[in-house]
Amino acid sequence: MPDITPKRNPKTLAEKLAGDGSTCPIPATHDRLQEVHYWWHQMAELHHEPDPFRYRLGAFAQVARSVTLMLQTEKAIFENFDFYQNDWVAKANADPIMQWLKNTRNSCFHRSALAPSSWLHMECFRNPRKSPWEEEEDGPIGTRDPFQCTHF
Repeated sequence: MPDITPKRNPKTLAEKLAGDGSTCPIPATHDRLQEVHYWWHQMAELHHEPDPFRYRLGAFAQVARSVTLMLQTEKAIFENFDFYQNDWVAKANADPIMQWLKNTRNSCFHRSALAPSSWLHMECFRNPRKSPWEEEEDGPIGTRDPFQCTHF
């Protein structure tokens, strides 16, 4: 006979993110990572609509930058948080994608707006799953002018 016991609703974000019977040790950071993933798909979905795409790009850049800030607020969970300042920050500062994210957020969303000549090239990378479009040169999104509607 199947178990028909009603599932308990999670009372905290930590319970919701970890699943049944446990809690996530860094729920706010975990939640921010899920939000980054959400905005990535929102950009992909509306890459053909310039204004909604730009708004989603802004949300993506803001929340992506806040992941590390959120992790720092939850650092008490770690026995030793030295890895962050000693290792991770140096790696992030040397990573061109992380630098792009930081620079884009600072220049395009704090000091100005995207210029009409702006272009963005999006692709999934470091993903162990194979995509159905891997034979295509630009993938599902490729390089687009965010001010030019490409919706057919």
